[in-house]
Amino acid sequence: MHIEMWVKKKKKREDEWMLRNGGLLLEKRISYFNGKYSNPIRTFSVEELQKATDNYNPNLISGFGSDYRCYKGCLEGRVIFVKYYVDYDPFADPERVSNGIAVAAQFCRSVN
Repeated sequence: MHIEMWVKKKKKREDEWMLRNGGLLLEKRISYFNGKYSNPIRTFSVEELQKATDNYNPNLISGFGSDYRCYKGCLEGRVIFVKYYVDYDPFADPERVSNGIAVAAQFCRSVN
């Protein structure tokens, strides 16, 4: 029962964070594309990302930073990169996270 409460609180915290900071991300995306917002951001479940990265297999690490590892994977027939934070709470710094997402999205403007 204790784990269920923790999961529910975590989900609620994530939902509240997205509501508060989703606008910040959208604003950055629009400004980076000079007002032309044409590349929607997609979200995936934890389970989908774990499957795509073979449960964060160390052999699939394609890069890393001081507080994250980047894994290469495959999802829906497309190559993806997943930034997995280690010893860092992305909810504590929404500006940094939203900026990282907006910048990464610029690299994903494929016509496919």
